[in-house]
Order: sequence, then structure tokens, then C-alpha cells
Amino acid sequence: VRITSVVHNGEEKIYGCYDQYRDYTDAYVGVSEDIKRDLVERGVPADRVFSITCPVPCDKVLTRSYTMDASLPIRIGYAGRVVVLQKRMDLLIKMIEILENSDVSFCMEIAGDGPYREEMQHIVMEEGWDRHVCFLGALDREDIPDFWKRQDICVNIADAEGRCISKLEAMGIWWKLGTMAAWQKRLFSLPDIGKCCRSWDRRHMIRYTRSAGERRIRSSG
Repeated sequence: VRITSVVHNGEEKIYGCYDQYRDYTDAYVGVSEDIKRDLVERGVPADRVFSITCPVPCDKVLTRSYTMDASLPIRIGYAGRVVVLQKRMDLLIKMIEILENSDVSFCMEIAGDGPYREEMQHIVMEEGWDRHVCFLGALDREDIPDFWKRQDICVNIADAEGRCISKLEAMGIWWKLGTMAAWQKRLFSLPDIGKCCRSWDRRHMIRYTRSAGERRIRSSG
């Protein structure tokens, strides 16, 4: 019997769990080069550690489809599991609250499912935020490109991942503005493609969102 462990998370405590079974594991497969490097640095023999890539669709000709009409709300999209652990959807609720109490005109679409979805929808409905926040549920893979094409902003506030596929998918379509978790040391952005802010800094997210709206107003003027 040969045992292969797929390491899908870059948290230190997760590495510790895999360490406990090192003597019984024939191979480790990380979902990113970062995880592969981290495992080797922790002492796992390099010849037992591999990495895989997750291809995402990318248009040959990049067409930016976000709206520059300042009379329309900024469109914010999230795609992923609707959970608190790792994905920190509780922080997304806080971001929505700040946006609702600001002068930012926005609408948000949340694509995905998970155990926190019901509670999150309840909070949104109870607070009256459903005018601006829509839950789409899990989308088929072929519907993801169209989802990102109609967004102005990609948001992701996960604590730890190997490499965030949803943001790579958004970048493959366009990428106007996004967020960057602390663990993503090598995911860079170019000035004319997007901006990054630390995942826990919701007020920076608001400032970036507001500045995107202000640029639309200047362009429309």
C-alpha cells in the first residue's frame, strides 16, 4: 500500500498534522509551489514532495468589461466556499456592513455554498442588505468566466490557502481590484491590473472600492 497526501492548505498547524504521519506517507502533493517549498523546509525529503497546478481559463485577448458608468453601482464578486474557517466569510459580513454605512453605491454577488450560507443569508435579510447582496449558490465551472466578466471587483478574504483559484480565474478574465491574503507572497499585481490589500484590513478594502468609484466619476466627467 502506498499513501499519498494532498496538502491543500498553507497553515502552520496543518503542516504539523501532516508531520505526524511522515513515516507512513510515501508522497506529498502540494497545491502550490509555496506548499511544496514549505514542506521541504520542514524536513520532508524533496524526492517525496510534488506540486500540481490548477489551470484556469484565460481569454487570448483580454477585454475589460467592468463598467465605467458612474451612475451604476460598483459590482463586487466573491466565488468560493461559504464558510468561516479559512474563508472568513464572517469578515465579509463586516465588509458588507461597512459598505452599507458608507457612501459607496455597490452590489455584491456571492457564488458558492457552504455551512455558513444560511446564517449569512439570515443576517443579510435581517439587516435589509438584500437590496445589494445576492447569493447565487454554487455555479457550474463553465459559468465562472461569465460571473467574473460582470464584476468590477474581486474580493477574497481567506486566511490561508495554497493559491486562490477564484482570484486566478478573475485575473484570467480581467482583474480590476482584489484583495491579497498575507500568505500570498508571490502573487503580484501590475498597476494597471489591480490593487491588493491585506485580507484583514477591511477599511483598506473600502478605500480601494471608493477610489474605484471616484475614478469612474472622473472618467465619466
